[in-house]
Amino acid sequence: MSNRIQTALNEICAQDELKQKTKNTLLKAMEAEKAKNHFKWQKLVLAPVCAVLICAACFGFISYNVEVCAISIDINPSIELGINGYNRVISTKGYNDDGEKLIECVDVKNMKYEDAVAKILECDEADRYLTDDNIVVVTVDSDSDEKSDEMLQNIEKCGNSQGNMYCYKNSADSVEEAHANDVSFGKYNAYLELKKYDPDITVDEIKDMTMREIRDKISQYTADLSEDETASQSTQGAQSQGYGGNSSGQQNGGGLHDGSGQQNGNGLHDGSGQQNGKGKGKGANSD
Repeated sequence: MSNRIQTALNEICAQDELKQKTKNTLLKAMEAEKAKNHFKWQKLVLAPVCAVLICAACFGFISYNVEVCAISIDINPSIELGINGYNRVISTKGYNDDGEKLIECVDVKNMKYEDAVAKILECDEADRYLTDDNIVVVTVDSDSDEKSDEMLQNIEKCGNSQGNMYCYKNSADSVEEAHANDVSFGKYNAYLELKKYDPDITVDEIKDMTMREIRDKISQYTADLSEDETASQSTQGAQSQGYGGNSSGQQNGGGLHDGSGQQNGNGLHDGSGQQNGKGKGKGANSD
């Protein structure tokens, strides 16, 4: 192309300087057009790529903020952690005054759930509740039993230093019902278990109770039931052993027999050798 331009310029009668300027101007115009076309192709190629990246970013942002499981931590403070599909904490909520104070003292947002649980239990605000033989109950709620088991194993590992920590899977579909009563689902599960033994107990009564107090009540009821069952089994055993006989040796069946050797059946027999039945006989060979 530059050769053609040079040939065309050679045929024009003009000064060499003017020819050179004209040539440079034409070359610059051609390079600009070429760059413009190249940019158009770049836009055509990059536009779909950018669209895909934007969609992926939007999906990631949305999915990150979707809660797929939850963890309830109950001592007397009751709190819940919302967990996303990336095992990160995306929300926290206190279900009593102590719970609100606890989550204000420690920030666990965006942490892995096992690290968040460990950080909560190790903070000074939680430590002051872990006295007087109090217990920590950690309850996991997930649609998948496999996921629940995995989470419990990880939480138990990070809580090895807590000798009074107990971990459970949410055994009932009670999360919505618990939240409707403004209690954590972990504490609500303990309430449902206690209600089996004490039908008159109410949710309001257990809201300010520690998990130790609730568990002690359950243990007391189960101990009383165990004692009652043991006593009942002992009574039944004694009745079974005494049925059909007494200390005088009396027996009912084919005849009556007592300590004197008397028997009723086909005949009557006593210690003297006397027998009643088809005939009588005496021990003195009477005929």
